[in-house]
Order: sequence, then structure tokens, then C-alpha cells
Amino acid sequence: MQLSRLFKPLYYFFRLARDPNELDRVFQMRDSANDPKMNRAIYERLGREPSAKAAFETRARLGTFTLDELAALPEGSLGRAYGDFMKRHGLKPEAIPRVDDDGETTYMRAHLYETHDLWHVVTGFLPDPAGEAGLQAVYAAQLPGMLPAALVSALLLNAAIERSSQKTKERFDAVARGWEMGQRANLLFGYPWRDRFSAPLSEVQKELGIDVSLAEPRPLRVVLAS
Repeated sequence: MQLSRLFKPLYYFFRLARDPNELDRVFQMRDSANDPKMNRAIYERLGREPSAKAAFETRARLGTFTLDELAALPEGSLGRAYGDFMKRHGLKPEAIPRVDDDGETTYMRAHLYETHDLWHVVTGFLPDPAGEAGLQAVYAAQLPGMLPAALVSALLLNAAIERSSQKTKERFDAVARGWEMGQRANLLFGYPWRDRFSAPLSEVQKELGIDVSLAEPRPLRVVLAS
């Protein structure tokens, strides 16, 4: 990547490091760091996985839906939990970044964008700085590419900027748990999310091999200063 193309990703990196609650910077970093050659390499690596290969062939999308439609799904279902998650955290379906999938690599990015919050739902990691660090570790464990490491680095840098050993420990702990979860689980990329909206969330987590206990923060050693 040319030096001039690094400026915008670095700008969003430091914005996230300054204020980790601006989690929309995650998508902005991804967009600004978009590199066709790297995308092609990631696509070719992912294509070796049967489930990802099938997703590339069908190119199924999440489609459009409303919070009311999700609320009408059975209690305890994936779709209902997804809707509850969005309401609880002030998210709206129309705010999900839309990417046209006019090719294999653009489909890959579109699929990852529109299923990001579903990854939060099935893993149990919250959309806060520690939870995002944990989820990015799941991404890092399952997918090729350096962006998850960059995002985790920004969240850890924020803790260092704030001189908070407590936040540092919490985020390192979340990364460790997310990495373990991602290593143990089946590939989340390419899962038929929309087709499984009515299925029990617990059943989906079982299918994906997700140990939801790993999303729970572990007791940390007492720190002398925060």
C-alpha cells in the first residue's frame, strides 16, 4: 500500500484510539484501507473453506428487514435476539453500511459488514470497547487479513493513552477469550444468517460451535492504579 493511502486509515485509527466509543470508525477504517490486491488474497484464502466457498457461489445477502419484523419472530430465536440487540444499543437496520456485491471480493466485504452485529449476538461480545476487542479477536482467529489486529491495537492504545491498567487488562482478557472462541468455533463467515432467523439462538450457537461462556469477563487481578 502506498504511503499516501495510509493516511486516511491512520486518521481513523487514531480517532478510534482517542475515543473507542466511536465504533463507527471500525467501518471507516475498513473502507479507507480497502486494497483490491489484499482483498483478492483474502478471498482466495477463504475460498479454501467449504462453507465460505459455498457462500461465494450463492452470494446470499441478509436483505432488508425492520425491527418490527424481527420482534415478531419467536422468542429466543436468532432474529428476535438480533432485533433486541439493535433496540438495546440504539441501532437501526437502515444504518448498516450497504455495499454492492458486484464481484467476489465486494461480496465478501458486503457480507462482513451486514453481519457484524450478528457476530456480536451469537458470540455474546457487547458493542463496547472491551467487547469489540473480543469480537475482533474472533475475526482474527477465523479470517485472513490484518485489519482486526489494527482495530485491537487502537483499542489497546486508547487504554494506554488513558493510563488505565484496568481497561488494559479488561481488553487483553477480552482478546484472549475472543481468540480462543474463534479458534474453537466453526467458520462464521458464510453462515446462512437470514435463513436461520427463526431458529433458536442456542441452536445456532451450537451449530457454529460457539462457547458463549468465553464472552463472559474473567476475574482480573486487583490493580493498584486505574
